[in-house]
Amino acid sequence: KQFCNDMKESQRARLAFQQIREASKLCDQSAINMFLSNVDDWLPMATGCTKDLLEEIKRDVGNCNNSLDLVFILDSSGSVEATSFNNMKHFVAEIVSNFMIQANSTRVGVIQFSDTPKIEIVLGSIDSINILKTAINNIVYIGSQTNVVAALNLVPTVLINARANEGIPSVVILLTDQTSEPTVKAAIALHEQEIQIYAIGFGNSINETQLQNTASDPNYAFITDFTNFDSSTNKLRPLWQTVCTTPAKTEINEILQTKIGKDQATNLLFDFPLEGFTVSIQIFDGELVVYGSFIIQGPTSLTADFTSNSTNKIENAVFPCSGLVE
Repeated sequence: KQFCNDMKESQRARLAFQQIREASKLCDQSAINMFLSNVDDWLPMATGCTKDLLEEIKRDVGNCNNSLDLVFILDSSGSVEATSFNNMKHFVAEIVSNFMIQANSTRVGVIQFSDTPKIEIVLGSIDSINILKTAINNIVYIGSQTNVVAALNLVPTVLINARANEGIPSVVILLTDQTSEPTVKAAIALHEQEIQIYAIGFGNSINETQLQNTASDPNYAFITDFTNFDSSTNKLRPLWQTVCTTPAKTEINEILQTKIGKDQATNLLFDFPLEGFTVSIQIFDGELVVYGSFIIQGPTSLTADFTSNSTNKIENAVFPCSGLVE
């Protein structure tokens, strides 16, 4: 739908939305819950552009509705210690709580490693959030040597049934207290396969430069502390919100066939050609809305530069700076 009818009001709302999206990454969950409760109170009284803004904020600041194939790699080596490992598991369980765990939405797999890696949860084998959180918290600490490279080398096996050919991003979240150049080399091999890596470092042995090079983007690297759970919670929201909007890198002229659940979404990233391109989508069931942006990752109705929707077929040309043309 067209957001707001007045151009000036629309620009103000877009700016407000971006500010709230960024500010929310700095808030703890209790503050977010209070804010969303206030939004619910305001909505019945809101009209026009303000109502549009509040509805979009509620969708964006609440849980993630994007589809991902998401693999966690947990460091269970002796240097981590059992208490920190338990806090790490709790941290991961809190992250997955923000995603819709379903076969046609976000699927989760878990690798645990010490001197050797082990697949603890097969990708997509659990489609209940409560069962998934229980399975994560039941992973048993190993406490031996550290072999991050072996764990990263196991990722393609875990992602063997990933939905990359459907435009669903393959995302890895690595949590470790060790970095090294061999780790960076193993991670780069995954980058080259369009597997997006988030690197969460903790402890005194982390080399920040190596951690950033392990991640697919320097902004995908985080440093936290698992010696107590409360000290890590300030990283929860910025992490899952960034992960939520991770796009699948897609080529122009590539054909994708996928299922997107009701009220769900997927993000695609293109190298935009200067001559423009045509968005061509055949819809087999339901209604589809496309939000496109030249600059913003994970665009919404508030931040999109162009939109289109249909229950049958979308066939529109898009040109730089001029938006979408029928």
